[in-house]
Amino acid sequence: MELKTGLYMANEWIIDVLTDLMAYARKNDLSVTAEALDDARLIALTEIANAADRKAEMMQPHDRQPGTAAR
Repeated sequence: MELKTGLYMANEWIIDVLTDLMAYARKNDLSVTAEALDDARLIALTEIANAADRKAEMMQPHDRQPGTAAR
């Protein structure tokens, strides 16, 4: 879990920027833009989580079989 948290923290800035842009768009009655930015934020969160999963998977010992617990 530490790896996933670290990767998220390294990419948190993009989520913050998209959130700020979305708030600006909503405040200025740019509802379609706000929705698109919300979609982009969700996509970024998904990609960050997937990247963390891939990186964690790559760091697992090769002798472990998928679905088995680490000892």
